[in-house]
Amino acid sequence: MVKIVRPAATPTSGRRVSFFAVAVVTLWGMIAQSRTISATETDQFLVWGVELADGSEQLNQFINQEFERALARLNRGDRQRPCEAVPGRLYRRAFSSLLSSRLRRFIETSDIEWYPRRGVSYWEYRSQSVFRRSVFSFFIPMARTVRVGDVYLGVDKLAHMFGIGRRYYIHYRGKRRKLSSEEAQRKTIVWGLKMERFFLGGYAEGIISHADLEANFQGLRLAMDMCEGDDPYLIASDDGWQFSRPIDLRDYVNPAFDESYNGNHYFRFQWRVVQPVLQEEYCPRYANEEVQRRLAKYRQIDTGSLSREVIAQQYEKLGHKSPKLFAVDHLCADEGERSTQSAEQKAGARGSG
Repeated sequence: MVKIVRPAATPTSGRRVSFFAVAVVTLWGMIAQSRTISATETDQFLVWGVELADGSEQLNQFINQEFERALARLNRGDRQRPCEAVPGRLYRRAFSSLLSSRLRRFIETSDIEWYPRRGVSYWEYRSQSVFRRSVFSFFIPMARTVRVGDVYLGVDKLAHMFGIGRRYYIHYRGKRRKLSSEEAQRKTIVWGLKMERFFLGGYAEGIISHADLEANFQGLRLAMDMCEGDDPYLIASDDGWQFSRPIDLRDYVNPAFDESYNGNHYFRFQWRVVQPVLQEEYCPRYANEEVQRRLAKYRQIDTGSLSREVIAQQYEKLGHKSPKLFAVDHLCADEGERSTQSAEQKAGARGSG
């Protein structure tokens, strides 16, 4: 007979893993998973004074082609698929994750102009950016800036439109079963803010990107416009779902995608290293004629959004600092006043001369 010898019990054997340990592992697992979409920072302050060519024509062509291809594949399968099931599949065609993105590969290989220019390394870009002194818990890629219409934005914002925008739409459809469209949107925006605060940006890297949140919401809007309203993008035909007209990203990309206009909310440990860079390097340039022209154009075309309205209400409700406190026009207000006074003095001097 073979005698089975059982190993001696260790001091921790038989004990249940603590709830705290499980929570920590789960939290970081969710953060790690979320980084497949939102593992990027960007810096539009670097393009103050830089003029980029508008890339909207190339991007529109790419998005419409990819959506048409995805739609053709869907129509070869289940033609009875409800319209609401289509936008998410189209979004996954353009962007499934940071490591598997047709959108990213297209931008990298196209002739779309971006900044910093091709050939500038990650470390060069990081050392020039407002995040040069920031401390991140892991390696953070830096997204280049492109131009869509009159708006300068990080490439990561387009990834947010289709990556997190798809999640927004799924959440919205769940809420839409019992709520009106506006109520479901509001619930989704609050949910998205919590995601950004706890998983995608805030507790992961100490930054809540209001531009990311705007891009998420505009992705939701585009998905809604595919099936809802009097003139949806998708219409039913004998061959399945078809597009009624091309999509134009300029209808959704707005000035709030620009992080130099729609500033981030920084946790204290990040703000104390980002604020000096902004005040020392960018506030003196805030009054620059080219910078003011761009910001004035933004203010002219910016019609606001439900997302920004709801987020501002949530900040006030929770007692958080207003997003406006991190905005460059607030941070550099004194510089702007000095510039105005200087201009008036020069005008007065010319008049008296």
